[in-house]
Amino acid sequence: MSLTVATDVAGALSVYLARPLTSAINFNSGLIHLLDSKVATGAQCTWTVEFSGQSNAVATAETATYTPSDSTSEIEKLASLGFGKYEKHSAVSGKAERIAAAVPTPPGARSLVGAKNKLLMSRAERSYQRVVRGVASDIYAGVTGQNPEQIVGLAQAVDSTGTYAGLAQGTYSEWASVEDTVTTAALSISAVRETLILPIFNACGKYPTVLAAGSTIFLGLLNLLGSSSDPYVRGIEVPGPGGTVRKLAAGTKAFMIDEIPVILDRDCTAGTIYGLNTEHLWLEQLPTIQYGFSDEEIMAALTMINPAAAGLTDDQLIKIANAIRNPTGILPQFKLLGAVGDQEQVICTSYAQLVVELRNAHGKLAVT
Repeated sequence: MSLTVATDVAGALSVYLARPLTSAINFNSGLIHLLDSKVATGAQCTWTVEFSGQSNAVATAETATYTPSDSTSEIEKLASLGFGKYEKHSAVSGKAERIAAAVPTPPGARSLVGAKNKLLMSRAERSYQRVVRGVASDIYAGVTGQNPEQIVGLAQAVDSTGTYAGLAQGTYSEWASVEDTVTTAALSISAVRETLILPIFNACGKYPTVLAAGSTIFLGLLNLLGSSSDPYVRGIEVPGPGGTVRKLAAGTKAFMIDEIPVILDRDCTAGTIYGLNTEHLWLEQLPTIQYGFSDEEIMAALTMINPAAAGLTDDQLIKIANAIRNPTGILPQFKLLGAVGDQEQVICTSYAQLVVELRNAHGKLAVT
């Protein structure tokens, strides 16, 4: 559906918004909530990768001498990725917006119009959720070389061959992820340990911090643990780049293999278990455009939306203002487009890219 007109909402609004909107849409996402988010500082995501350019030291004679030509060094190369643009557009007719405004809305009722009693705003909120879902899907499935440009997802970035971020595994052998296969019949906790977890440690010196799988493999691994006790953990905490920590709220379906959480992700590549090191994996995004709102203007808006905000302290309001300016997760840019007659439009846009900083810190196990 494109433009929202009066006939689209009249039945849903009825005569009294007594209850909140009940959505039958599955907006659930997994891994995206464990990834750290960085704001880009340039036109592309760039970082420097070091590859082996010299050998290890050996025992040396006491009288050894050197000349400049004896010097060796490691190899530093620039990795680079562009940004994918993810966008959804919403439009509402003036009549539909006025019908929504005319229907009485008791306290707590949010059917269609949302907390701000604006139909266009409710459409914009749903657009943002669709942007998040698009990014979450391409975190796995996006590929390079597309027009328009996409996020380069894990299916391509975490691989034992090929080029990623402009660096070729054929040139730099360390630019390879762990990759192996196991049959469904042979899938076991030991197989995950021996073909995924330990090989990642051998490749980079670190264990993966999280394993991700789709529903079929997730349940297959879970069944291997037996049913004598509840295997689920109630919360996940994983390290992020630069010492940050990301948490996934209690109630998330996850269990442990060798103290590594296994998460269920609907977007995970079919038939694949990913072993990921969240210290070397993040989302990088172009910053949103700020239009010069002061703390006072943001606080005034907050108190208009919710009068209870007037009772907050100045420090609390400043923290809320900073959270609005610097959100975590997917950074949306909402922009009102020019009106077309008696129709209002809003567009939600995010520019994002997944950065797999060290390719050999991650791996995947295909279950065939």
